[in-house]
Amino acid sequence: MSSSPDNTKNSSPWRLDAPPATLLLVPLKGDDPPDIQEILQGLADYTGQDLDVRSGEPPEPDMAWFCGCTIEGLESPLTVWCEPAGELAQHVEQVAGPGHDWLVALQAQLSGQDPLTCYINLVRLASSCMGSSPAMLDPGSGHWLERTWIDDVFMGDELEPPEDVLWRIDVVESETAPEAGRWIRTIGLLRCGRAELECMGVPAERTAEAVELIGNLAAMSLELDLPEAGDPIEIGPGMQVCLQPVQDLAGTLPDEVPGSMASRHTGDEQEEISAVMLDLSGHEQAHPAAVLEALSTGDLAMFRTLRRTRQDTLRAQASWDDLLKACRRLLEGGVEHSCLVQVPFEQVDSDEELREHLWMRIVSIDDKGVEAELVHEPRLVQGIEP
Repeated sequence: MSSSPDNTKNSSPWRLDAPPATLLLVPLKGDDPPDIQEILQGLADYTGQDLDVRSGEPPEPDMAWFCGCTIEGLESPLTVWCEPAGELAQHVEQVAGPGHDWLVALQAQLSGQDPLTCYINLVRLASSCMGSSPAMLDPGSGHWLERTWIDDVFMGDELEPPEDVLWRIDVVESETAPEAGRWIRTIGLLRCGRAELECMGVPAERTAEAVELIGNLAAMSLELDLPEAGDPIEIGPGMQVCLQPVQDLAGTLPDEVPGSMASRHTGDEQEEISAVMLDLSGHEQAHPAAVLEALSTGDLAMFRTLRRTRQDTLRAQASWDDLLKACRRLLEGGVEHSCLVQVPFEQVDSDEELREHLWMRIVSIDDKGVEAELVHEPRLVQGIEP
């Protein structure tokens, strides 16, 4: 089981004290339901812990069995049950194949301080129940987690999945009034103890930029305390956005605009703890138009989380030799190409320590090392030119 960093508890108006639980569903084959003792023994063998199991009467009549236990590495007690695939049967068959008529469910609350590590631990636990099943379903995000991907990125000591495994990003467009713009929002941040993020009225041609922006800020919200409504959030050098409660804007939009109050399910908990991203100055539109424009022209490089930067570095280091072999073949063959690498530069001789990742083009490789040239102007560090 992975351990979470020992962070001090922070406060933010966009955090939840009691996030909803996360559920994983493992499809299994068999005419009869999986044996509860075999499932629990798999959990015990994987964790090396004596499980404090509490069996109970299933709360739903179609459940074959139901129990709970406490496992170190999870924020809350783990609830485990077995039920028929039921309404999910066709969907399960499309992904897992025929005969997977039973679902073993594992449910727990993610840590508000480090939801990703807690999620990784929950997936690892669920993997001990998989048997021959090729995938498991995360209904909270809609993601199917394939066994090969679980083995590659969930089970190692260093590499881990990206933060966006915790959520999905929906893009909604009006069928009758597409000119009203698109509603783009996260689904899944609530279970991480964070407010969902969204933009409304986004032009179709800015969809990719809005998805990238929301995804980046969602990841940042796992590491940082997002400030009060209206206060600036720096998302890149010289570029800021702010957040406002969704109720402050959704009610002002025409009914035909996706994301307006008329288009939402009234009483939905998500609407009460969602935040709309806006430009810091000027709130004429329910999305950060200036920031999306900067992204589309390449004039904005967004900050990345420390965790994602560390993971990207590990992956780059693991594939460095393969890159050099491919690049050397291209150079020796005289093939027109560009082999680019991103290199961190630090400037420590100024009042403020600056760090920036710069793109370099490899121009030669020999036994002594690699020669590369800068391909763009730095935004932060000084004294380096292309």
